[in-house]
Amino acid sequence: MLRTLLVVLMAVASAPASAQVLNIGNASVTEGGVATFSVTLSPTTLVPVTVQYATSDGTASSSGTGVGEPDYVAASGVILFPPGSGLQTVPITTLGDIVDESNETFTVDLSSPSGASLGDAQGSGSIIDDDTAELSISDAAAEEGQAVEFHVTLNVPSVGSVVFSYSTSDGTAVSSGTGPGEPDYLADSSILVFGVGETSKLISVDTVDDDDLEDPETFTVDISSFGGVPVADGEGVGTITDDGFPHAVPTLPPWGKLGVAAALVAGGRAAIGRRRRGASS
Repeated sequence: MLRTLLVVLMAVASAPASAQVLNIGNASVTEGGVATFSVTLSPTTLVPVTVQYATSDGTASSSGTGVGEPDYVAASGVILFPPGSGLQTVPITTLGDIVDESNETFTVDLSSPSGASLGDAQGSGSIIDDDTAELSISDAAAEEGQAVEFHVTLNVPSVGSVVFSYSTSDGTAVSSGTGPGEPDYLADSSILVFGVGETSKLISVDTVDDDDLEDPETFTVDISSFGGVPVADGEGVGTITDDGFPHAVPTLPPWGKLGVAAALVAGGRAAIGRRRRGASS
């Protein structure tokens, strides 16, 4: 019995390395988590087996300085399979951010095995993005004659350009009326682009001053995105407040002019009477 066991042990120990094969699997993780790669040895052996590993960039970068980079922490080292072991793991730390980007990949490569041969020597790591850019526009207000300034924002930066359009629409304020105090503002529409990493754009709408006393009036600015970026709040309400006084010099009616003249005459007579009384005393 003991002799048989010794023969088996000697046979296993002297088996060629090619009889044992090393393979590495793929891994996927949401950014900020740890991607765990499984490395297997089959069949197991009664002698130690080692293999080197190292990460390599793909679309994910371990040393970039761009928006949303770096994406993971580069790593390398030696994996040891003790006698009888058939599974070891390689943990790779990924880095979270607040940037809207595509899912990205990197690899872990095996090399220089000792005591085994290589089968599948490359594992692919996928980093899943967890940020979604959304567009919003603010409300705004200004006195007539001043610009109403709306802020369009992205909740997170994007690694690509974000294009959107905007246009004004009348409410109680009108851009083309001909009535008293009209028009109230200048209609506007255009296309704007968020560059890589930008999160804020300004839309400035000019208003028209007038000589009429009016209640506050409103119009809207509506935004639409190109390329599928969601719009969280697509309508900004602009409020135009009256500045509280007319700007033209008022014209007095005839009776008003007569009243002013009479007051001046009466004041002059009173002044003359005061001088005469003063002289006689």
